[in-house]
Amino acid sequence: MAEPPKKKSDPEGAPQPAGADKPARQIVPDLRGEAREIFDWLESLFNISARDTAPGKVKTEPDSFPERISLHAVYGRTGENYAPAICGESWKPGVSDPPSRERLAELANYFYGRAQKDASTLRKMQRYGLYAFSNIKGPRHYDRHLFLAMPGGREMTEEEARALPAADDEDTHRDRFLGQMMAHQRWQHEQFTEAMSGVMKLQQSIIAQQQNTITQMEADRRADRLAAEEALSKKQERELAAEWAKAKITMLGDMWGSLKGYLPAAATYLTKGKVGIVEGLKEFLGGLTEDTRIALLGDWDQNDNCTKPGVLDETQVKMLSGIIAGDIPPTEISEFIIGLRPDQLAAANNILTPQQIQQLGALVKAAGDVKASNQAKAS
Repeated sequence: MAEPPKKKSDPEGAPQPAGADKPARQIVPDLRGEAREIFDWLESLFNISARDTAPGKVKTEPDSFPERISLHAVYGRTGENYAPAICGESWKPGVSDPPSRERLAELANYFYGRAQKDASTLRKMQRYGLYAFSNIKGPRHYDRHLFLAMPGGREMTEEEARALPAADDEDTHRDRFLGQMMAHQRWQHEQFTEAMSGVMKLQQSIIAQQQNTITQMEADRRADRLAAEEALSKKQERELAAEWAKAKITMLGDMWGSLKGYLPAAATYLTKGKVGIVEGLKEFLGGLTEDTRIALLGDWDQNDNCTKPGVLDETQVKMLSGIIAGDIPPTEISEFIIGLRPDQLAAANNILTPQQIQQLGALVKAAGDVKASNQAKAS
């Protein structure tokens, strides 16, 4: 607690100079306004009555000597609630001498100045109180002096004092209530934030575990699906191969049945040998129209690049070109027909006329017979 300034000539507990306790020798400044009222209140606290000399007699008046006087900001309608002390002064009854009137004037100015400084810091009018304490008279204050301090270092005029509402501390009650309410709301917000933080951490942990579980399940299901698809693909490949073999046998049988009437043409190519098959293939291709040729063989530029694919793929077309050019044995035309896919056979059946199909079949039959004859001679 801050101590008020003391005169060097009046330190606490130091003996006063001769005549200092005489009112005639004490010069009191001309105090005005609230400082004068504080001085009068301070002076009334120090009252030491004369001792009675007769045995068994008591003092005619009770002594009044505070142990401590402190300045507080006051709240509440009755002034019973006050903030921690701003400053104060203390004595030792029975040891310290009563302060002189000059010292009391200094204290009055000091207390009022500290109150005005505090009000200026708060930037508002504030109620203050000087409280007197004495352990002999109880733990609480036994006397007090309440006053108002204005910010800016000026005193309140009588007009301003009369203009004050009856309950001059309503704003104080409101401010305290709002402060307590805001503190409670901050506490509630902190508790809510802490609780929500725990819930969010738990939720994030659960979500992470679920994501890991879902990822593992997806990986297992993907592996199972790949294994099933691979097994099914192999099964389908085997079934397609078997069906394709059956289709080839059936189509070749049907083709051979439809070519029985053209055996003379096949015999003619057979008698001509290699030259007859090549000439027959050239005659077959030469008999195709331009649209049929493009639809069957595709469209090729001058650099032998396929610009528009047809029913036959590039390898099959080049095989026919090799047979005509003499690079590939003409008997391989039978292998060419056997190598056709079902979709190619179906597409060729829609493009070629029955006569063209029979002509091509005669070439295939002749090539097969020549190949078998050559194999027999070689063996």
